[in-house]
Amino acid sequence: MRRARAGAGKSTLAARIAARYGTHRAVVVPADGWHLARATRSSSSRAWYLLLDIEPWSLIAAEMDFTVRIDIPLDVAAERLAARHLACGLAATRELAMRRATENDLVNARLILDHPIAPDLALPYDVLIGI
Repeated sequence: MRRARAGAGKSTLAARIAARYGTHRAVVVPADGWHLARATRSSSSRAWYLLLDIEPWSLIAAEMDFTVRIDIPLDVAAERLAARHLACGLAATRELAMRRATENDLVNARLILDHPIAPDLALPYDVLIGI
C-alpha cells in the first residue's frame, strides 16, 4: 500500500473533518504548529511527516489518538504538485513545476515510503471525490 504524499489531499480531508465536527471538537493544525494540537481537545493535522518512523517525527505519532493516511500514486501526486507550484508562482513553466515536484517533494515522499509508521486507517485518494 502507498503512503500519503504531497498533493494526496491531506489538507482537503483535514479541513472537511474539522468543518464536519466544528471548531469546538476539531481544529486543523499545520505540521509546524504541532505544539498547538496538544492544547486542544481534538486536532486534525495534514502533515505526512507525522507517519515518518524517524525521530523526532516518530515521537509525534505516539501522541496521536488516531491517524489516517491517504494513499496516492506518485505520478498523480506529481501532477497535483506541479499544478500547485504553477498556480502559486513557485514555478514559471510546467517543466520547472514537474522538476520541483520530482526533485524535492517526491524525494521527501520516498523517505516516508522507506520509513513508514502504519496508520490506524488508510484511504485511497479518490475517496475524497465524493466527500
